[in-house]
Amino acid sequence: SASGVIAKSGGSQALVVSSNASWVASSQEGWITLSRSSGVGNASVTMTVAANPTVAERTTMVVVTAGGTLVKAVSVTQAAGDPTLELSTASWGALKNENTQTLAITSNTSWVAASDQSWLMPSVDSGVGNADVVLTAAANPTVLARRATVTVTTGGAVVKTVAVTQAADDAALAISPET
Repeated sequence: SASGVIAKSGGSQALVVSSNASWVASSQEGWITLSRSSGVGNASVTMTVAANPTVAERTTMVVVTAGGTLVKAVSVTQAAGDPTLELSTASWGALKNENTQTLAITSNTSWVAASDQSWLMPSVDSGVGNADVVLTAAANPTVLARRATVTVTTGGAVVKTVAVTQAADDAALAISPET
């Protein structure tokens, strides 16, 4: 029988079948594969468990049926996987006028997005899983380029950033009243 918790990275474990009849083995979930699905008499079946891509522990049953009527089930539990977070870009060169950039967030958990400057705003400040977030940079009224950082953080403390540099506005001069 299976014992303990399978590592989040996956692995293999032997399941010993002791029977005096023909038997059939199956897994209820696709993340466990069996080295053989049937046999006659005693045998060892290797359960191969895929890495857990989620941030939740997962459990399923491996069921062995012998002689068509005898059923035994083994519970298999796998540890939660690590939080993942990827951003479609690490930097953006914003134009001097108001403009936008779509940031694709790929994650298996909840996340929070924040800008460190008020002139650069994400369309949403939090989500779960994959999302497209539109970054909007307000027009730059100054003759200096400016910088901001958008930080995206998961509940599992994975942190990714986007460095944004916005071009300077053109120099302007006006006098009032004109003569």
